[in-house]
Amino acid sequence: MGTLNSDHFIYELSDKLNSDIFKNFLLRLIDQFKKVVIVIDHGPYHVSKNMQEFYVENR
Repeated sequence: MGTLNSDHFIYELSDKLNSDIFKNFLLRLIDQFKKVVIVIDHGPYHVSKNMQEFYVENR
């Protein structure tokens, strides 16, 4: 999984991908950049109940 802006390419390698791993990745981005815009597909780890709650809490 990774992210890109004009100055940074940030990525994380993982043997598996689930909503907890994705949420931790987003938390690190938020911690570093304060405000982020994410574009996601409808992968199960993007749309899980856990992530829906996270999105509402972090708008």
